[in-house]
Amino acid sequence: MPGSDHKRADATFRWYADYALPSGLLHRERLDQTLEDVTAKFNLPEHLQPFPKGTPEYEAVYHRRPDAESLHDTLDNLFYKGRMIAYFKETQDLAMLSFARSAMR
Repeated sequence: MPGSDHKRADATFRWYADYALPSGLLHRERLDQTLEDVTAKFNLPEHLQPFPKGTPEYEAVYHRRPDAESLHDTLDNLFYKGRMIAYFKETQDLAMLSFARSAMR
């Protein structure tokens, strides 16, 4: 499943994945959120599973997901109203490093 990206004029990207079908044809699937997704209030990238269960890639990636989501939830809850407690890049870096260090314990 080789992928590709396309940089748009507004400096954002569109992400694609190419799938080889049993018929020999190549199918390209857009992986980012489309305008139709926004209208339907559906976040496609949130529901994508690019590697089928049982493949080596799936086994290498998906067993880490619950840990990652747990850490993200903890980080979201740490900051009041989701706001960083630091005003400058250096203090933001320090806050994130402190969080990472405390999460490793």
